[in-house]
Amino acid sequence: MNKLKFKKYIDYNNLKNTPLVNQKFISFAPNLYLKLGKMHEICGPARIRIAILVAAKTADFIVWIRPNWENFIMNTDGISDWFSPSQLLFVNAKNRNDLFSTTEELLRSGISTITITELPVIPSSLQMRRINLAMASGIKLNNSEASLGLI
Repeated sequence: MNKLKFKKYIDYNNLKNTPLVNQKFISFAPNLYLKLGKMHEICGPARIRIAILVAAKTADFIVWIRPNWENFIMNTDGISDWFSPSQLLFVNAKNRNDLFSTTEELLRSGISTITITELPVIPSSLQMRRINLAMASGIKLNNSEASLGLI
């Protein structure tokens, strides 16, 4: 029953052939969709792979914000099969406040189509509210719903 309700909003055949800007959803795997203009939380051991699969669906600018103290370093040669490393900008934040403030400013500016933030802890409701307001103001400022946030 949910699948029938879901089909009202998504034309599966049309999603594969239209550019990211004209879609309300982004399909990053068979029958898996993320709504544009929203923040999405991904977690677990596959979170990096899911972020790469989502980023591979755009030809625009991608910003990846990560904590400076993490030991994991992304090798750009490893992602070159999915998208061009020239699309990607890594931002290393010194502390948790910088992670959130950088995410807010990037979403507010609207310069990136996809903003990925690696958070060491679950954000509070206040932090998520600020991030959602920043995304809403960025969409309004740029007259576009093509931005997507992943945390």
